[in-house]
Amino acid sequence: MICASTEHHAVLNAFEHLAQRESFDVTFLPVDRQGRIDPDELDRAIRRDTTLISVMTANNEIGVLQPMANLRVSAVSTASCCTATWCSPSAK
Repeated sequence: MICASTEHHAVLNAFEHLAQRESFDVTFLPVDRQGRIDPDELDRAIRRDTTLISVMTANNEIGVLQPMANLRVSAVSTASCCTATWCSPSAK
């Protein structure tokens, strides 16, 4: 599982709980100075067993918009997973 480090605290808390108490392997992605995730960083974090990627499109606290089109390309081309806003690679 992969989670942006700037996710809403409720999401971060859920991922932290899964990692600490349920033994899930979670990667928290760092952001750059503008608060954006580097698509190459996401590429490096995705593994064959990645089942979920959580990235907040628009951050209500710092006002950043993530490069979702670029992040989606990384996720769909690398992982066999889907999220609430992205569809499975097999669905066109």
